[in-house]
Amino acid sequence: MPGESRNPQDVPHAQKSLNLKEITEFYPSWRILQGLGLPPRRGLSMDQETRSKPTTKFVLAAGFVALLGVAVFLGWLWGSSNAPVIVVNTAINSGATAASAAAAAIQAHKATEAQKREDKMIFGLLEKSGHFKTLLELLNGTGQAALLKSPGNFTVFAPTDEAFAKFPKEMMEDLRKPENFDNLKSLLGYHLLNGNFILKNVSGKKAAPNSLQGEVLNIDGTGKTVMVENATITSADSEPSNGMIYVVDAVLVPPSLNVAKQ
Repeated sequence: MPGESRNPQDVPHAQKSLNLKEITEFYPSWRILQGLGLPPRRGLSMDQETRSKPTTKFVLAAGFVALLGVAVFLGWLWGSSNAPVIVVNTAINSGATAASAAAAAIQAHKATEAQKREDKMIFGLLEKSGHFKTLLELLNGTGQAALLKSPGNFTVFAPTDEAFAKFPKEMMEDLRKPENFDNLKSLLGYHLLNGNFILKNVSGKKAAPNSLQGEVLNIDGTGKTVMVENATITSADSEPSNGMIYVVDAVLVPPSLNVAKQ
């Protein structure tokens, strides 16, 4: 009768022309197969058969939600005029920042290594000593400091700060004037030799090597102490990677320089 609900138990087992709606409504798959005279799937009970696959509606609904989410995201991304620009700019800025950081790290490493090398050279060791401030100041002023910071083999007869303190004050002030720049450079160059000068080679002898200033330095090793012009060598340092240091107790003055000798 119309509107009357039908119990699955009332459906004759031999009836083959089953209504599809009724079948899907009242019968699990194993009953449908049985009603059609087909054998059920082996090894599955009614509950296992029912739960063996997700329902079609659930799968369709999940797929629809996923597609809807993707569509909304793409719509926002490409619908916004700023979105692509933001993405591109972020990528560019990130790359630029990483490149800048890498370049800065490389430069910092190079600077550190250069400083380590310089610390082992003549200028660095004189600076570390702390007893040659006046000499280093003057060398920096004339540009000759770069020589003592560079690779090579050089010899410096280095007057201490005490030695410069004994040098006539008025004469030093005069040498510091801009118009006397060449004279000051000549004075400092007289303390430098090209190559390593080995002190033991003049033991009991005399030597006259040419200074970087161009004039001869008279070195006398015949006495109890080794003399360089009017100065005494008080100590020697062969540690520099670019030469030798001989500490002297007086400022050396080249003969051609128009200043009175000590």
